[in-house]
Amino acid sequence: MPALSLQQRQTLQDLLLLCITAVSGGCVMVVELLGTRILAPYVGTSLYVWTSVIGVVLASLSIGYVIGGRIADSKNCGVCLPIVLMSGGVLTWALAIVYQLIPMSYVGGNIVRASLIASGLLFGPLTMVLGMVTPIAVRLRYNLRGTIGRSAGSIYAASTIGSIAGTFLSGYWLIPNFGMQVLLFGIAVILFGIGIIAYWLLRGATQQWIAPAAVACIGIATWCGTTVVMQDYAVAATPYMQVVADINTPYRRAYVWDTWMNDEPVRVLADWQSAIYLNEEIRERPVANYARQFRLVTHFANKRARAMMIGGAGYILPRLHLEWYPSSTIDVVEIDPAMPEIAAKYFFLEEDERIRTIIEDGRIYLNTTEEEYDIIYMDAFAPEAIPFHLVTKESFTQMHRVLTDDGVLVMNMIASTEGVRRELFRSTYATMSEVFPFVRAYVFAPANEAWNMVLVASPSPGPFESESEDRVLNGYLQKAWKGSTDGAIILTDDFAPVEHLNLQ
Repeated sequence: MPALSLQQRQTLQDLLLLCITAVSGGCVMVVELLGTRILAPYVGTSLYVWTSVIGVVLASLSIGYVIGGRIADSKNCGVCLPIVLMSGGVLTWALAIVYQLIPMSYVGGNIVRASLIASGLLFGPLTMVLGMVTPIAVRLRYNLRGTIGRSAGSIYAASTIGSIAGTFLSGYWLIPNFGMQVLLFGIAVILFGIGIIAYWLLRGATQQWIAPAAVACIGIATWCGTTVVMQDYAVAATPYMQVVADINTPYRRAYVWDTWMNDEPVRVLADWQSAIYLNEEIRERPVANYARQFRLVTHFANKRARAMMIGGAGYILPRLHLEWYPSSTIDVVEIDPAMPEIAAKYFFLEEDERIRTIIEDGRIYLNTTEEEYDIIYMDAFAPEAIPFHLVTKESFTQMHRVLTDDGVLVMNMIASTEGVRRELFRSTYATMSEVFPFVRAYVFAPANEAWNMVLVASPSPGPFESESEDRVLNGYLQKAWKGSTDGAIILTDDFAPVEHLNLQ
């Protein structure tokens, strides 16, 4: 194959520099969006986690710009660009391994500190290296074109276009359709590949087959080697749990795992957002205490109840509702379109004409529906916080609108009355009281312990009986909270600092 002329080589170098910066910018955005997915099982996806990931990426890029600028002023910046790109590939390859070695359990403690440290350790080095690319590319293009303004403008435009493409591709196609490990390995191979191609063009290698051959070899070696490592590790992550599935959905990273409770094997979704016994003989028995405690609804609602549930997850509570009210129906409003399939495949949900699934955000459905319900179950929560737009005065007003005059709202909440998350509980209770004439909270843990509690509200002022002939229900009713919400914040769409209250 004939050698390239000087003009051809310069044209290819110019295009290569634009492509490199575009690819580098796209890789940064893919890693940033994957970052929240990687951290989600351990620190959640709250505003604090997003803030940590975005802040760390921006800070690391800034450091990379400074270092890259110093490299660009050196005589050997053409040599350094391929090294920087391949270093990014090595760090991405390492990230694909390291994140899988994090123990599959919720990391307690301060979420702000944990998410900041984890973001810095996992994503800081990689994004810092990728930040070096742009100033080096500006200098190399200036050497080719001789105009600093146009060179800088073109390089930054290419980087931004790459970032936009990476953002849309990640959110709309890559993350919903591919696993995080696959995407990280893919980024590693791409960075290795463009690093080798950069070396070929910038350093004058004549064998044009080197680049594609090297990319293929690195890709195959990376994929085979790390896949074996991950498969071996996944089998023995911990003696107390077995990961069954790790699924990227449009809204979350949903992992399903098996463990033991009460001397029986159980299957769990994420951080106990749903749980079910694997033993078919006791499968209908609730695993979680709060699921049993939701039976409080039978004390307040009539037997012909038509229900709606916000947050389906593994569809445990909808099935319990149909046990309590066999002749009723329930509309399950679930934001994640993947959850019904997960519930059917892993949590034994069978088709039932009494259950209707509505794929939509719970608040949007409340704002637009003209349906009327006797019961609303609210179980849309994550360990780090309840979605803020579901606990505002405006949201409760919409719930009041769609409830019958004697209807009941039953809500699960993880909080305490005296310890951590006490202000979140008090503010939620106070906000509900602004809308509903009857509000009660039933607390089943010590006052200073954050645990599941059940809040009940009704458009009817009652009176409701405070005792029941049912021994279990009567025990639940005696757990009614009798404290004060003086000084609590009324949560609104304009001001609902749920994440902040969650730490108090």
